[in-house]
Amino acid sequence: MTERTSIAEDTPTSITALEEVTAQAIDFDKLLLDAIDETLMRLFNETAVKSIYFYLERICHLRREEIPKKPDFFSNSLRRLLGSGATIIEDGILKKLYFKLDLQLAEEQGYEFPDYIHELRDKYGSS
Repeated sequence: MTERTSIAEDTPTSITALEEVTAQAIDFDKLLLDAIDETLMRLFNETAVKSIYFYLERICHLRREEIPKKPDFFSNSLRRLLGSGATIIEDGILKKLYFKLDLQLAEEQGYEFPDYIHELRDKYGSS
C-alpha cells in the first residue's frame, strides 16, 4: 500500500518556492532602483535628484517604487523632462545595473532602455 501525504506536508515546499520567486523579483527591483539612484546622484546634486523624483511622482504619477515594473513609462517621463539628455541617464543606469548583476552590457540593434530592463526582469526577477 502506498503512503499518502497530507496537503499540509506539501504546502511548505510550495510556499518556499513562491517566496524564492518573490525574493528574486524584489532583489531585481531593489538592484534597479539602486542603479537609478546611484546614477542620478553621480550626474546631479541631491536637490536635482529630488526634483526629478518629484516630477516623476507629481506630474507623471509614477512613484519611485513603480519604476521597475514600468520602465517604458519611466523612460518616456525622463524624455519629457530632459529631452535627449535622458539617454545619458538611461545608459548610466544600464551600465550600473549590469555591473551589479555581474554581466557585460552588449548593445543590441534596435534595443532601448525598456527593452534591456524587460529582458533582465525575465531572466532575474520575473513577477
